[in-house]
Amino acid sequence: MGEKIKILWKHPNLRDYRIPLFDKLYHQYSIHFLFTRTSVWDDKYKHTILEKRKETEKKRFANYRILLRHVIRDDYDVFIASFLYAPLTLLAVPISKLRKKKVIIWEEKWLLKSSFKARILDFFVRFLFVKFVDAFFVCGDCQKNYWIQRGVSPDIIFVAPESSIDISLFKQVEVNLDIEELKKFKIILSIGRNISTKGIMYLIQAFRNIESKVKDAFLLIVGDGTEQVACIKLAADYGLKNYKFVRPIFDNNHKAYLFHIAKVIVVPSIITETGSAEGGPIVIPEAFSAGRPVVVTDTVGSSLDVVDNEVNGLIVKQKDSDDLAEKIISILSGSDKQYQKYCLSARQTYENVCSYDNMANVFRQSINFVYNK
Repeated sequence: MGEKIKILWKHPNLRDYRIPLFDKLYHQYSIHFLFTRTSVWDDKYKHTILEKRKETEKKRFANYRILLRHVIRDDYDVFIASFLYAPLTLLAVPISKLRKKKVIIWEEKWLLKSSFKARILDFFVRFLFVKFVDAFFVCGDCQKNYWIQRGVSPDIIFVAPESSIDISLFKQVEVNLDIEELKKFKIILSIGRNISTKGIMYLIQAFRNIESKVKDAFLLIVGDGTEQVACIKLAADYGLKNYKFVRPIFDNNHKAYLFHIAKVIVVPSIITETGSAEGGPIVIPEAFSAGRPVVVTDTVGSSLDVVDNEVNGLIVKQKDSDDLAEKIISILSGSDKQYQKYCLSARQTYENVCSYDNMANVFRQSINFVYNK
């Protein structure tokens, strides 16, 4: 066996749903990670922590120096980074190319923000930095098309659907929800950060209609974020009865319990007025792994590639609470036979499409492609 390809890989903090992917690649290649934040798995891989977030300008400058030291001095064949528009990536990419290294960008972006600053940055990325990239790794056609529109050849764009940890493998550990007679309800679950792109307010609006028609429906919103206070107020203003906001849940055994009790998982994502949008929420492959159907909007980014309308879930118009309510009701009130078909198809999608093996294989293709280029 020949010498391993050496990779310098800049990535955000290490989350549990990335570990199966990295495990499949780490022992095949010689990888040194540059993580931008600490995590509970800091001893798992050879790495350096940049810690660039929520720090003073002095410390942030020090982190640029750390990055530069690795990019300039390290012995590597391929530089991989997430998010081409990120300042650290924009700094590292041209230096890597000056050193005649290959560059791969793992990109989630599929929509350009409307601000003047975003458009100026996009101009420089489009006409200067794109030419330094040897390959893009993306998780959906929306991202592929975004970069094709910026002059990138489709031949250097590698696509693999997003994956997640298999929730069905975890022991279901009950979460104390403090809900009387929980078993009598049909649970509508929203789980994740409550920020502007998540569109939770539209789900609350939809639930006002759902609650009036499906008496045993219950809305469970798990998470926290900048929109949480406003959403809590909206639910109270509407006078909703069967709903609850719950603190963020990260433990996979607890998440397994939540997915088990849920009838449907709802992802009401939106495109904000400034052009912010979801890259492809992990909760969708998580739901599929648990064998649960989803109701999602038409703006969930790369996840639309794996949601098959009326097969493993339903797709609705963004910001349309009436359409959202109608589709959720159709799952809650449908026949058990139809519901079981949804559940079976969801699980099959996870096994056949949203697999870490597939994701890792496509990453290998991109690495071997640029290395032999």
